[in-house]
Amino acid sequence: PSLTGLGLAGDIQMPGLCGVCTRSAACYTCPRCQLGYCSLSCYKGHSFRCTESFYQDQVQEELKGQRATGEERRKLERIVAELHSLGEGDGEDGSESGDEDCEAAAEKRLLDLVAKAESGDLNFEDLTEEEAQAFHSELKRGVLGQTLGPWEPWWQHAAVVEMDLDTLDDGPTDASSSTAPLPLPQHICCPGGREVHASVAFTALEVLYAYAHTMRAFNGEWSWDPLQAALHLLQLASAVCSRKQYDSAGQCLHAVLASAAALPGGGFGAGLDTLCLEDLARMLCRGGDTGARALREALVMVEAAAKAVAEGEGGGGKAVARLQRGAKKLEFLLSFAFHHTDDLPRLEPQVRAVHTTRCEESRLREEEEGRRAHGGVAVPAR
Repeated sequence: PSLTGLGLAGDIQMPGLCGVCTRSAACYTCPRCQLGYCSLSCYKGHSFRCTESFYQDQVQEELKGQRATGEERRKLERIVAELHSLGEGDGEDGSESGDEDCEAAAEKRLLDLVAKAESGDLNFEDLTEEEAQAFHSELKRGVLGQTLGPWEPWWQHAAVVEMDLDTLDDGPTDASSSTAPLPLPQHICCPGGREVHASVAFTALEVLYAYAHTMRAFNGEWSWDPLQAALHLLQLASAVCSRKQYDSAGQCLHAVLASAAALPGGGFGAGLDTLCLEDLARMLCRGGDTGARALREALVMVEAAAKAVAEGEGGGGKAVARLQRGAKKLEFLLSFAFHHTDDLPRLEPQVRAVHTTRCEESRLREEEEGRRAHGGVAVPAR
């Protein structure tokens, strides 16, 4: 997202030349490898190297952090055995004793690698040149990426925790847990018993959509670059850093969908934008503290971004102040979602209606494209 659109450009040093073509200014930064790039074509041009490096790092971290037991150990043994056997011939030539020696050496090598993996000491440097080549081969084919498993949004599987206001402040809780009770936020949304304005719920709705979109864009892990994640979220939830107010849920949803489509490079595609509508509806359907939990993480994200800017070169100045004001508004929305648990779930039918309309528009668009591709004849979808 553009720093200029959020009023932060004057306080944060912009990147230099594009790291791909080295001709134009780098307007964007890849969230995976931090490479600056100037356009969609340059982003696509670097994506192979970026993906390869990203999955290599992920697999290494996964191997370091796991202690294989039982079925996991057997799976790891199979993976290492496949890596070790890739590129080997049928072995028809040579004596039986030579084959047995090779098998014994291979088995010992396999056991050594498994032992290192179990102790958390296995590094990429421990692989031989042939094993490293096999690793890269499997990496390019996507096999190792599949072993990491896809990220699953917490709101799809985490149980909703019943809130007990009498016990929430008895002791510290783990804020990162999807099942632990939330810390009790201050009730600042309606001081003096004043009624909360209807637009507050619509602004919270916009932030929840932006949160789901950000989490999917960053594959569930934003802590390695909180500034980029916060900019992504605030680019979509434009009401957080402005005085914008919505009159209805429909107006709010159409605005945030337009912001998602206007992201640099065409955004992440209409499919992801529509999927995040389903995420939003699921959050509202879950009820309880689900909305407050999402807003809490959005608040932590923006606070971490403000801290990162403040600790950077130049101290951030106005950018930090703007991010801190955004955090204050998120704190207000968190109070609203926590202390008025029934208001947001009431908006679920309107979210479902927009989602259904988007899906139908997508279906009709695909049918029209199919007709054009087949001379005006409608071809049934497979």
